[in-house]
Amino acid sequence: MNQGEKLLIVVLGMHRSGTSVMSRALKVMGVDLGNNLLSGMEGENEKGFWEDIDILNLNDEMLSSLSSTWYDLLPITVEDVEKLKERGFFYHAINLLQNKMKDVQIFGLKDPRFAKLLLFWKQVFIELNVNVSYIITVRNPLSVSQSLHKRNKIPHQKSLLMWLDHIVASLDQSQNEKRILVDYDLLMENPEKTIRHIADTFNLSVDSEQLYEFKNEFLDSRLRHTIFTTKDLVNNLSIQNVVSQIYLELLKGHLSKNYLNNPIFYAKLAKWKEYINLQEQSWRLINIIDAQYSQALAQLAERDAQLQEIIASKAWKILLVMRKIWLFFPGPRSKRTKQ
Repeated sequence: MNQGEKLLIVVLGMHRSGTSVMSRALKVMGVDLGNNLLSGMEGENEKGFWEDIDILNLNDEMLSSLSSTWYDLLPITVEDVEKLKERGFFYHAINLLQNKMKDVQIFGLKDPRFAKLLLFWKQVFIELNVNVSYIITVRNPLSVSQSLHKRNKIPHQKSLLMWLDHIVASLDQSQNEKRILVDYDLLMENPEKTIRHIADTFNLSVDSEQLYEFKNEFLDSRLRHTIFTTKDLVNNLSIQNVVSQIYLELLKGHLSKNYLNNPIFYAKLAKWKEYINLQEQSWRLINIIDAQYSQALAQLAERDAQLQEIIASKAWKILLVMRKIWLFFPGPRSKRTKQ
C-alpha cells in the first residue's frame, strides 16, 4: 500500500462462520470498524457483531429491491447489479462508504451479505479508488448448520446449501485480489498466530495490548456453542459429498499465501462453480417453496392474532353481561343488625 492510499479490508464468509470474531480481530491490527456498529444480543454474538449498521441496512434494502433475502440461494447476477444501479443504490453506496472512510486510513467491513452482493460492491470500490483486501472465513458446515437451525430454524440441508453458495461466491468474486483464507476453529485455537499471519500478509502492525485484550478478555470459549471435527463431517450421511470435499480442501489453505492463487485451486473452484450452476433450477424451486412456507406462516400468525382478538372481545362482552345480571339480581344480602 502506497503512503496516503486508503486500505479497505472486507471480511467475507457464511453467516455463523466466525466473521464477527474475525472482524473484531481487525482492531488488533489498527483497522477502524466505524462508530455505528450492531450491538450484541443475548444468546447470539453476546460480544457484538462488529458490522456497520448503515452498510447492513443498505445491503438488506438492495436484496429486498431484487426480491431476495440473506437466506436466498440464488446468486446476484450482472443483470441484478444493473438494476441496483438504475434504482440509485450505486451512488448511495459510494457516498455512504466515502463518508465512513473520510477520516480513516484503514477501514474494515464485515457483513455476510457481501458474499451475495460482491459483484455490486466491487464496482463501488473501483469508483472510490481504494486498495481492497479480503479475508475469507470458513467454518465446519455442521457447526454453521447447527447454529442457523438454533437461531433461525433454517433446515439443516438448506443451511448446507447456503454455506456452499456463500463460500464459492466469496472465493470466486475475490479472485485476483489480495486475500487470505482463515478457518474459524483454527483461529480460536491459535488466535495470536492467526492475527500475526494476517497482519504480515496485509502489511499491518499488531498492537500488543490490543492482542492481549482480544485473547484474554474478548475471546470466550463458552460462547463457542458448537464444535464439530472433520471426522464428524465425513461420517454424517446427511452431508452432501461436495460440501465435505470443499471444506476439507479449504482447510489446506488456512493462512496460506499461495493456496488461493494456485492454478490447481482455480481448476477445483471451476468445478465447484459448475456444480452450483447445475443446481440452479433445484435451488429456484427451493426458494419458491420457502416463500410459500413463509407466507403461510405469516397468514397463520395473522389469523391467530385475529382469533385472539375475537376471543378477548367476546370474553369482555361476556363479563359485561355477567356484571349486568349481577347488578339486576344481586342475590341475598346480609341483614344489618339493629343497633
